[in-house]
Amino acid sequence: MTQRTKTASIFLASALTAFPLSARGQVPAKTDWKAPSRAKRKRNPFKADPATILAGKNIFLRNCMVCHGSTGKGDGPASAALRPKPKDLTDPAVSSQSDGELFWKIRTGKAPMPTFRSTLGEKDIWRVVVFLKSLGKKNDSPKPAMESLPPRKAVETILRRYLSLLRDLRAERWGASARRTAKNLSRLAGSLRITGSKAKKANDFWRSAKSRIQHGASILASGNDGFLEGFQEITNTVDSLITYFGVREKEPLSLFVCRMSGSKGGNLWIQTGTKPRNPFPWGIKMPDCGERVKTYPTATDSGAKHSSK
Repeated sequence: MTQRTKTASIFLASALTAFPLSARGQVPAKTDWKAPSRAKRKRNPFKADPATILAGKNIFLRNCMVCHGSTGKGDGPASAALRPKPKDLTDPAVSSQSDGELFWKIRTGKAPMPTFRSTLGEKDIWRVVVFLKSLGKKNDSPKPAMESLPPRKAVETILRRYLSLLRDLRAERWGASARRTAKNLSRLAGSLRITGSKAKKANDFWRSAKSRIQHGASILASGNDGFLEGFQEITNTVDSLITYFGVREKEPLSLFVCRMSGSKGGNLWIQTGTKPRNPFPWGIKMPDCGERVKTYPTATDSGAKHSSK
């Protein structure tokens, strides 16, 4: 990712609604941000068909998710540190704007939102507009029932679904149908919240982790060439949850890596047991595929400091 793309991703804080910052960093009262009349009348060359919505979603996930979250609710991993908070893009006030108006705002930018004029091509911006308009149409659909669990129990629930996803991927050699089951993990993460933890830091950590799991699952299920990056984001996030809150497993739980020969990096996976079961078809003939990175503390250990059982 280029530095310009990183900057754009981090500071897409209040897309489509402007909140200018003063020289001292104070946030003044919200002001209207109106596109020129000529921009409002501009027509979108793309129709709102499933292929365009998916393409726009993938562009959105790469460039906007860090602030706006994977579903556009304004709850991305960077949102907690942003002032003002990112805009909820499922708000009807966004989808009621014309395609041309949204296109102009994304392309033009207004502090603290950057311009995407040189980051995204016009066609990609139009695709993002189609995706944003689809979010508004979903806003009236019933919200999934939320389940409240103690932190460790919530992590164990996520872990079981992760291990199930890994079994499907291994059994079907990472076929498209297996990758699409990542949507089940995404829905599960979105329906869980933790209880019994009054620490704001722990709750912020949980919400950020949920968003990263949903983002990774969206990439994995999309079928794009970068689907492995989605799985790695999920694995890294599950690893951080286990380390932070802990789990209670009857069998040892370990993190393994499949490395290219001589490489420091590699593809990670979590499994029960201490003997590696390589889930990657391309790692069968790789001598460094199956190195154990760590074994997580058992139920009797005191590795996690943020669990309230």
